[in-house]
Amino acid sequence: KRVMDSYAKKYCRLFEKNVKEDNRTEMFKILVALMRSGKTHLAIEHHIPFLFENTGVEVAIITAPLSGIVEEKKSLTKLMCTRNGYYFCEKPADVETALENGMKAALYMTNAGAFACAGGWALFNRLIKNKVMIATFMDEAWTWTLSDSAAIKEVNDNPPMAEYRASWYNIMSEVSKYSPY
Repeated sequence: KRVMDSYAKKYCRLFEKNVKEDNRTEMFKILVALMRSGKTHLAIEHHIPFLFENTGVEVAIITAPLSGIVEEKKSLTKLMCTRNGYYFCEKPADVETALENGMKAALYMTNAGAFACAGGWALFNRLIKNKVMIATFMDEAWTWTLSDSAAIKEVNDNPPMAEYRASWYNIMSEVSKYSPY
C-alpha cells in the first residue's frame, strides 16, 4: 500500500472538506494536482471509499483515456473494492448487478467506453432516470468537457467537428442536477 506524503494528505483533506461543505448541484467540480502526483491512486484508495461511506453515492465511475491505463489500475480498484465490500465492475452491466444486490459499485473504463459507446450511454440513462447518486472521476478530461463543436477551437486549437456530440457534457449536465459529486 502506498504511503501518503504530506502533499497527498493535504489533497485528501481538501477533497473531504469540499465534499462535506459544497453540496451545490448543476456545476462541474474539478480537482487538480501535479502530473504524476497520484491523483488516480488517491481517487481509488481515498476518494471513492470516502464518498461511499460519507454520502449517498452508490456508484463511482472512473474513466481514463486509454485502455492500458484502465488495465494498469484495475487490480488496485479490485483490491479497494474487496477491502471495503464494494462491487468491482468491469462493464456497465455489472453496475446493474451491484445495485440489484444492494451493493455500491465502482466501474473503471475508458472515457470513450463511458461517453461515446452505447453501453455507457445506456448505463448513464438508467442511473439518471432513477436518480442514482453518482460520483465520476475522469482522467484527461479536457477533451470531453467541451459543450459543443464551436468550443473545440478555443480549447485545443483544432477545427470544429460537425459530428461532435458533447456526450460527456450532456450526461454530466443531467447528473449534476441531482448529484454534487
